[in-house]
Amino acid sequence: MALRAGEVVDLVAERSADFGVFISNGREEVLLHRKEQTEEVTIGQTVRVFLYHDSEGRLASTMTIPTVSFDEYEWFEVTGVRYNTGVFVNIGIQKDVLVSMDDLPENRSYWPQTGDQLCIRLKYDQKGRLLGDPAPYAFLNLLARPSKEEWNNQDVQAIVVNKREVGVNVWVEGESLGFLHEAEMTRWPRLGEQLTVRVTQVKQDGTVLVSMKPRAYEAIDGDAASILSYIEERGGQMPYGDKTSPDIIDREFGMSKAAFKRALGKLLKEKQVEKLDNGYKLK
Repeated sequence: MALRAGEVVDLVAERSADFGVFISNGREEVLLHRKEQTEEVTIGQTVRVFLYHDSEGRLASTMTIPTVSFDEYEWFEVTGVRYNTGVFVNIGIQKDVLVSMDDLPENRSYWPQTGDQLCIRLKYDQKGRLLGDPAPYAFLNLLARPSKEEWNNQDVQAIVVNKREVGVNVWVEGESLGFLHEAEMTRWPRLGEQLTVRVTQVKQDGTVLVSMKPRAYEAIDGDAASILSYIEERGGQMPYGDKTSPDIIDREFGMSKAAFKRALGKLLKEKQVEKLDNGYKLK
């Protein structure tokens, strides 16, 4: 049987070279570079190796055996992005594996970035080259455990695993599935991005609904800080208040009229601002 990238095989060291040894199954031989040896290899020794393609497309080998396989999905870190090709993930050896652009969102702004996480297994393309195959939502749905009731209203860690028309699916705490609706986003996250989100509902089907938005009291603190900063940058006074139109509030502060009024109320209560006939000023 021909040797193929992605396989773990036992081969015999047959001849040495300045940069390593050539190992063989009796019909084909492949280089085991010195830097890919976890121990010194002698001629005649049988070694277990993982086969991969080097940067020039040649079959090569390493004694470092990664956990990735053609059968099981595992989580790996994204190490780079090439926008005309796809993204690369570190599978535990010196050569990263490519996840093709064909298996990524059509909109490149949703592609994973360096440091993000993808759940993949191995596959071949039509030319026999080794690629990473992202886990489909259906697989994660089968793998998922029911969410925990105590997660309700708690912050959890989640990874974006699937983009949908009105939101994204997330993998929560390494074991459960959740959904982040666009109405609960502060921005659209990337595939593979790791988020801290708040659980807004633990559903009967074992999934959760999550939000990127802060709790009401956290939002008030943030809105109040934004208003204070706005006033300070304008000499300690602003011409906006309860009678200002919602459109102007949104344009100037990026918040709703209701949020603006709540934040002003907080600042008044804390005696950080005082009301004027035509606005507010710092106290």
